[in-house]
Amino acid sequence: MGSSVMAEVAPATDEGRCAECGKTWPKTEMIRFGEVWICGDCKAAFVQRLQEGVSIGGSQMWRSGKKLVVPKGMTLPDRCVKCNAPTEGPGLVRNLLWHPAWIYLLLFFNLLVYLVVAMVVGKRAKVTIGLCNPHRRKRRNAIIAFWSIFAGSLGLFFVPGSLT
Repeated sequence: MGSSVMAEVAPATDEGRCAECGKTWPKTEMIRFGEVWICGDCKAAFVQRLQEGVSIGGSQMWRSGKKLVVPKGMTLPDRCVKCNAPTEGPGLVRNLLWHPAWIYLLLFFNLLVYLVVAMVVGKRAKVTIGLCNPHRRKRRNAIIAFWSIFAGSLGLFFVPGSLT
């Protein structure tokens, strides 16, 4: 009649997915923190983020060199972006738009083409940036100084003969 083929099934290993890098590892090579598993390669970065007060699991932010990588929809903690001190009051809300660097080459062809492509290809984010009171005052004073110098320079431009 028919021949049957027996396949040997390898025993299932107890594996988990690292919450940091997303790779699958045997759980014997991972540590468990709450409901998440962390591989040995990511343990140092994970512990550093815990010390900085960043949330764990699923959606979290991390630093890549000098850049802070934040998943879409996540809010930044109420900490100053300059010194990490607690913030008071509302943060600065900014709408960001960015695109790949190669799109700047379109400026050589036409400004309008560049603008259209940049708007279509660009990515957007709305970010609330926290500042502590000393850095908020420093920013306010810099803005006041800029506008004062600008207004003074306009005055000197329109009244050049009165100074000589």
